[in-house]
Amino acid sequence: MKQIYDSGYKGDCNLEDTDLMALVAWFDYSYPQLSHLLVHVANESMMPVQGRVKAKRKGVRRGFPDLMLLKRNSKYSGLMLELKRKDKSKGRPSKDQKMYNTELSEENFACTFCYGLDQAKECVKEYLQTK
Repeated sequence: MKQIYDSGYKGDCNLEDTDLMALVAWFDYSYPQLSHLLVHVANESMMPVQGRVKAKRKGVRRGFPDLMLLKRNSKYSGLMLELKRKDKSKGRPSKDQKMYNTELSEENFACTFCYGLDQAKECVKEYLQTK
């Protein structure tokens, strides 16, 4: 598994949320028997201050990967995928995201940064094909 899936594309591209919803829809269609094992952690901060405080108290952590695939393969305990916009200049991993990538890798998770929908699909397929 690569740690970064990047096509090198530059230009107009979807928002991260758009690609995230499309990725989950594709996964649910392509792997219906595993759909319940792909989980999104809602750690975005687009909520009022009171909501962010409450979410933090519930255990929401800044920088945690966007998606977790809770399916072991022969090499890893699961896949942690951080999705970014297809054009790398429009979204870079934060310090917290890099920290989670490092720490979760040490716990035997495959941790990746994927730039755009196509790269995320490639990552998921590769993970599931690892024997």
